[in-house]
Amino acid sequence: MGNAAQGGGCGSRQAGLRPRRVLIAAHSGSQGGAELCLDTLLAGTDPADCDLDVRFACDGPMVQRSQRLGWPTSVEPWAWWLGFEPSKWYWRNLCGKGWMRVLRYAVRLRRHRFQLVYSNSAVIFEAALAAKLAGVPHVWHVHEILDPEYWPRHLAPLPVVAKRIGRWSCRVIFESDAARRVCTGCIEPGKTRVIHNPVRFGPSDVNDPDVWEQAAALRARLGVSTDDVLVLWMGQFSPRKDPLLLCRAVQLLAPSSALPRVVPVFVGEGPLQPALESALGDRGRICPFQPDVRPWLAACDVLALTSRQESFGLVLVEAAAFGKAVIATRVEGPPEIVREGETGMLVPPGDAAALAAALKQLAQLPGLQVRLGKAAQRHVAEHFSPQRYVRAVHEVWAEC
Repeated sequence: MGNAAQGGGCGSRQAGLRPRRVLIAAHSGSQGGAELCLDTLLAGTDPADCDLDVRFACDGPMVQRSQRLGWPTSVEPWAWWLGFEPSKWYWRNLCGKGWMRVLRYAVRLRRHRFQLVYSNSAVIFEAALAAKLAGVPHVWHVHEILDPEYWPRHLAPLPVVAKRIGRWSCRVIFESDAARRVCTGCIEPGKTRVIHNPVRFGPSDVNDPDVWEQAAALRARLGVSTDDVLVLWMGQFSPRKDPLLLCRAVQLLAPSSALPRVVPVFVGEGPLQPALESALGDRGRICPFQPDVRPWLAACDVLALTSRQESFGLVLVEAAAFGKAVIATRVEGPPEIVREGETGMLVPPGDAAALAAALKQLAQLPGLQVRLGKAAQRHVAEHFSPQRYVRAVHEVWAEC
């Protein structure tokens, strides 16, 4: 994948100054939205400006990716205070090793003269607390909605968590205005900034002949002809992401000689997979998470995001980079990405009939697919570029 963000710099610096030392804490090494944004940031940071030390809470492909970029990278089992799975290991890690880890990192931050700590998720808290104890500026990047429906399991009431996020940070970055509004009254407004997530893919990815060859082979392997409409869905099979909504919508599309076959393809995994398999039947396909999603984006005709809650919706900008029409639910983040009727379509959450109507319209009007896709591609290139993202994060760092 192209590193369009490379060389983004770390803000203005006087010649001859040593690089800023920044400790980065990430809540997971898996290939999730927050980690993909961090990957863009790591790729776009100039080592001459910033000396980054990257710590992931668990191993995964993003750990290896950080190492390949040349940054000192390790795994530190940061304890989660949101969305955790209770177990003996969890409570031992939180109550015993967690507090020792906070004290150890506070000493480390002072001893090694770190100038900033950056937590790339609201899910973990230890790095922020260590920075507070060490007197080192901290920036919290919240990639989540701090709402009980989004986080059914949390150590403290979410308003308390939000207030701690504000108190332990000199700046708090949100990935959407909607996510920031949830914390109104809990975090001092002057501390908050909104930086929309970046698209990972540039012209080198979109115009790669190998990607399009793989896409053609992929459609053939899935049994989807050029006359069919492949609707791609990517994410975790969870109630919040609501993949079953797409199944219900496709069921409402009555077979008709005037309507091309609409084939939903789900890429991901999660607790709803058995229910999804049962509801989908032979109408579509289910595939595991993919390390490289570019051929899948190139292969699809339409991308659907059906979330009941969504802080941002990174998959929308990724599909738009490939010039694909998108349909998203009108929840928190997507309306900040999709311009209704101009770069995509928005439908009410949980409304299978509205989603079916949008799918039918796009299936019947290939020209509309192309028009929306091209407009979305231009919009994303202008407003969600990796260079813009890296520059904005570095400017927040510089404020601290």
